[in-house]
Amino acid sequence: MVQCTDAEHVVAGLEIAREFSIPVSVRGGGHNSAGLALRGGGLLFDCSAWKNVGVDPVRRQARSAPGATWGDFDAATQQYGLATPGGVVSTTGVAGLTLGGGIGALRGKHGLTCDNLRSAEVVLADGSRVVTDAEHDGDLLWALRGGGSNFGIVVSFDFELHPAERVVTGFMTYPIDEAQEVLSHYWGRAAQLPDNCAVEFLFMHDQQGLPVLRVVPRFIGTLQEGRPVLDPLRVFRRPEDSLREYSYCESQRFLDPGSQWGLRALWRTRTLKTFEPQAIEALVEWIKKAPSPRCMVVVEHLQGEIGRIDAASAAVSFRQAAFNLMMVAQWVDPADDQVNHQWVKELAACLAPLPESGAYINYLGADATPEDVKKAYGAYKYEMLQRIKAKYDPENVFRCNQNISPSAKDSVA
Repeated sequence: MVQCTDAEHVVAGLEIAREFSIPVSVRGGGHNSAGLALRGGGLLFDCSAWKNVGVDPVRRQARSAPGATWGDFDAATQQYGLATPGGVVSTTGVAGLTLGGGIGALRGKHGLTCDNLRSAEVVLADGSRVVTDAEHDGDLLWALRGGGSNFGIVVSFDFELHPAERVVTGFMTYPIDEAQEVLSHYWGRAAQLPDNCAVEFLFMHDQQGLPVLRVVPRFIGTLQEGRPVLDPLRVFRRPEDSLREYSYCESQRFLDPGSQWGLRALWRTRTLKTFEPQAIEALVEWIKKAPSPRCMVVVEHLQGEIGRIDAASAAVSFRQAAFNLMMVAQWVDPADDQVNHQWVKELAACLAPLPESGAYINYLGADATPEDVKKAYGAYKYEMLQRIKAKYDPENVFRCNQNISPSAKDSVA
């Protein structure tokens, strides 16, 4: 392990790896459930102690080190009432979320995390350092906006910041058998939602182990400003409702208790162009028969600015999807591996016939195949990423990830 706290540590570690032909992997904030950074017989570049975040409030920009979490980042930027679209769990790493695309509470107003990445410094496999922005090595910046950790070790990220200080969020909880009516009610009002209100739906279990649907709105603003938007989302009767106004940092931490360390897990993901009744029926059925009360399905509504940004501006490929699904099996006992694996795989297969639009690589499982990765980007963007990979990492040194293999015809011998 190389414990990196500056770029020189990264350069020195890569020199050792080249000299002794040691496979390398990279750990940023360390949140990813697939654990792709951890491989036996390799050299781990552990950046988790490298957390500094610098803020320029006048230019509304922030520079993050690769080991910072969104908790670190938000604490720095909120001193000035500023934020950039980040994760909704504070322990999520800035680096991993950004390189995979990044879906967060500000997505409707300001797009994906990677849409707000303005420049980055990258240490390439040969130890050279490149600063990429719109005018310099723009192809690399394009690839970093969703192409994962395939091209080098990013040692600094420069983001655009936006005003955001108060957030109204929490749970509106309904019995699972009301899911169809609740979601139909939501569709009737979704088109009127402002960009500063993002919504997720959690098919999960409550503390008593009963399957429920939790609606999680995230309104950027005060409770008084949010009432006219949020009140119409309530259905039938007053649901079990924990919505309240938080500071921005508090709102980014309220889901932290559900992000438990040490669990066994397997993820699947897919997008949906529309959320048809048969998809809701399937999720209701499958959450009822989940083998563990920790299993869940998260449905993220991708409205607003995400879909308005030019699809050609970044490597991410799910921009035109209406919904993104994360299917999560989580359990404790290794003896339950098979039944939990079967649950999440069969659920994914059940939803497979429904129309989709790309995929979010941060939610791909540890067992994702090269074909899964290619399908996530689509043939055209995958081929572009292969060419960029061949330019910056022709020997595929950075392959302990959702890997993009270099294009053979563009590789350097």
